[in-house]
Amino acid sequence: MQRYIIILIIIATLLTGCITINKVVSRKIDDGSSSVNKEESIYLSEFNMQSISAESTPNQFLYINKNQLVSIARKNKYTIAVIWASWCPVCQTYLSKMKVWTDSLKLLHDNVDLILIEQNINIRYSQELLKKNNYPFLSYIIDPKEYGTDETTKQDNCLNAFNPKRKISEGGVPNTVIIDSNGNMIREIRGRKITLSMLLSEMKL
Repeated sequence: MQRYIIILIIIATLLTGCITINKVVSRKIDDGSSSVNKEESIYLSEFNMQSISAESTPNQFLYINKNQLVSIARKNKYTIAVIWASWCPVCQTYLSKMKVWTDSLKLLHDNVDLILIEQNINIRYSQELLKKNNYPFLSYIIDPKEYGTDETTKQDNCLNAFNPKRKISEGGVPNTVIIDSNGNMIREIRGRKITLSMLLSEMKL
C-alpha cells in the first residue's frame, strides 16, 4: 500500500511539473498597456526626431519601433540599446552600470550612444528607478501597437525585424543590442554579466 502511495505522489509531482512547464511556455503577460491611466499617459509620447534632441528627463517615454530605432542609430557610429523591464531585479542591478558607462563613453568615444528600451509599461515605477540611478535621458518603450502587448514576445517581434534568424529570447531581459550607423544589429548579448570593455571590443573600438 505504501508503495502505491509513493507511486501516486511521484505521478502527481510529474503531472504538476508538466503543467508548470506548459504555463511557462504558453504564458501571456500583458505589457501594462491595459492598465495605463490618464495621469500616466501624459508621460507616453509617439516617437519623433525632434523629441530626442530636446532636453528631457526620465519622466518621458517614447514608443519606438525598428525603423525609429534605426533612425536613432544613424546619428552615431554605434548605438548600444539595453532592453529591460522595470519588474526585473537583474535589470535594476544592471541599470546601476548605465550612468557609469554613459560618462565613460563621453570621455572615450563621442560617436557611441547608449539608450534604454523598456518592454513593459510601468510608468511610475520606471520613473523612480531611472531617477534613482541618475539616468537623465529619454527612455523608450517597445511600441505595443507595432509588436503587440504580450511582453514575452514583443521584444522578439521587434528584434526579428533586424534579423529573422536570430535566437528567440522569449522576452529575456536585460538584453543588450549593438546597432551600427547603417541600422544593422551587429551583436545581441543577454544577461547582466557584461562590461563596457566587452561592448567596446564588439564595436572594435
